[in-house]
Amino acid sequence: EVILPKTNKRERGTNIGSINKITVTNGHASNGTLVRIYIDDGTNEYNLLKTTVPAETTLSVTDNLSYDGGKYSLKITLATAGYDITVIIK
Repeated sequence: EVILPKTNKRERGTNIGSINKITVTNGHASNGTLVRIYIDDGTNEYNLLKTTVPAETTLSVTDNLSYDGGKYSLKITLATAGYDITVIIK
């Protein structure tokens, strides 16, 4: 699933590829889920994070991620559908 699509750099207020924090919360009561966050240029995919988030746990990535928002889309996949997963990007 695309979180932030790549955009024309000349467009104002679009994805510039600078993120201060990504928070992933797994609200399921008993099961963890595999979360993959990656960038995609339409040909190649590059993993930024691939981990299992345990049940009732929040994972925060706070290393000020920067990438070329005109070249890459930011995407996420979940290994298990139907879980209570919340993703917040700031």
